[in-house]
Amino acid sequence: MNYYIYNPYANNGMINHKLNKFDKKLLISTDDEKQIKSLKRKLKKDDIIYFIGGDGTLCYILNHFSFLSKYEIRYVGIGTANDFNRSLNNENVYYYTINNQYHFINGFGIGFDALVCYKVNNLNKKTKLSYLKQCYLSLKEYEPISLDLYYDNELHHFDKVWLCSLQNGQYFGGGIKIAKDANINEDLIDLVIGHNCNRIKVLLLLIFVKLGLAHYFKKIFFTKKIDQITIKNNAKILTQFDGDTIFIKDDITITNKTLVKIKKYSLEELLEQ
Repeated sequence: MNYYIYNPYANNGMINHKLNKFDKKLLISTDDEKQIKSLKRKLKKDDIIYFIGGDGTLCYILNHFSFLSKYEIRYVGIGTANDFNRSLNNENVYYYTINNQYHFINGFGIGFDALVCYKVNNLNKKTKLSYLKQCYLSLKEYEPISLDLYYDNELHHFDKVWLCSLQNGQYFGGGIKIAKDANINEDLIDLVIGHNCNRIKVLLLLIFVKLGLAHYFKKIFFTKKIDQITIKNNAKILTQFDGDTIFIKDDITITNKTLVKIKKYSLEELLEQ
């Protein structure tokens, strides 16, 4: 049996037009939590689940209906950014847990990145350029912070932090290659920190990040593969995971790697079946 779970708000709602050719009886909206929960009783081992939407759709499913990760997931990325979809290569994929509460599959970030995501999420309409535009608009507003990070059994201090991102996938912000060595199939996550720079340098850094060349600026762009990490925190701090934003007051621990089998499909391939 095939099940099709879709996000009606993906791609600014354009997804609804794209699904007109599907049998409506086979479609389950992410808004219909009751129907998704009922799958827990219906699903059999050989059933197939298709998720149709963007990175946020997949993140939503993993956070609210984690039982679905026990089955083979077939992912159709037709969101606005599709950053995770760019890294997906039809194999077993790791996803991560934040404070034993939230899950993410592409990336988690605090600082400037989280502020930009917050602004993008509050736009009435998103485009592929929305993230980049909000990056530049947020330059005047964001104030860099100091961070203490515990990883590799040591405490590490960073000053004037603009970006602190934990990347499972290589991309964020609609195709910006922030972590060129990230690999969703390995059990290590890539820590990316942009620090010790003023607003002019940040502007230049954003340009080089967009070009995939930021790793050449090692004094202000730090990267390292790590197993798990705790971000020391004693204030209310804005964070983002797979584009969703929340405030967290306590220390933030990223751990509990979980394997899930995901295959990438296009809408055309679904219609041909």
